[in-house]
Amino acid sequence: MNDLRVTQFGNPVLRKVSVEVDEVTPQIYELAEAMIKSMHDENGIGLAGPQIGVNKRIIAVGVDNLDGSEPPPPGLSPGEMQLWNAQPMVLINPKIINFSEELDVLEEGCLSIPGINVDVVRPAEIELEATVIFERGAGRVNRKIRMVFGNLLATCFQHEIDHLDGILFVDRASNEDKKMIKKSLKKLEKSTLKRLR
Repeated sequence: MNDLRVTQFGNPVLRKVSVEVDEVTPQIYELAEAMIKSMHDENGIGLAGPQIGVNKRIIAVGVDNLDGSEPPPPGLSPGEMQLWNAQPMVLINPKIINFSEELDVLEEGCLSIPGINVDVVRPAEIELEATVIFERGAGRVNRKIRMVFGNLLATCFQHEIDHLDGILFVDRASNEDKKMIKKSLKKLEKSTLKRLR
């Protein structure tokens, strides 16, 4: 599969709700591997199907221990501990089963909205259900997981699953931040739509 180009803000594909992956085919595995390459090439920590023009419920994440050299630090959630040595990885049909009442605020950015970062409030922990189809060390796999995640990985999963539902991190910004970035978003949208014509 050729290198995947990241879609930019203003492309309608980013606002569509993605469909579930019914079957893990060789083409889906190829897509997974290409997504990891694109995520690395763009220096990202997450990438969702719509961001490469594919409205399927598939996400790549790479937050922790990417080169396999770091020991897990204290204070990790159970899911972070279990996936510490598995990232970067690709999951299909991810679903958040539970959210914590405790909230966290992290500055977020997005490969599809370059140059814009704002604080986003999200649940500090989530319980996630998904099927892992690619992971570092094992390559192509097909295994179901249901785990609790916290910290940056929890935020990353929420950000990428939002993409699958046509939601962007700027939609979750405060009203004050939305006003501040409005002009930049309009400029990016105009540029994207011009390229699409």
